[in-house]
Amino acid sequence: MTFSTPGIKAPSGEIDDNELITTLKNLIDERTDLRRKVQDLQETANLAEAANEEMLESTKKFREQLSESLVSIWPLCLIIFAPEPRVRAISVGPLSLF
Repeated sequence: MTFSTPGIKAPSGEIDDNELITTLKNLIDERTDLRRKVQDLQETANLAEAANEEMLESTKKFREQLSESLVSIWPLCLIIFAPEPRVRAISVGPLSLF
């Protein structure tokens, strides 16, 4: 039996059932592989996003700690690097500077 539709070219030959089943299996396998790859890429993207957030948080903490350190040593830097020292000696417990 032949079917025709205007504008559609008729197939050049018949396709047997085994060839059709093989083609359908191949399509299903390809689709399954692509779906698995998409899921793997999504997992990789999620891991990268989590690592990026962790890195940003670590950077923020580092900046805060660095800022606190600079604030705590700033008065000492002013004394050490002043053009004319205002204080000749600083005594902090057992430490003595100058």
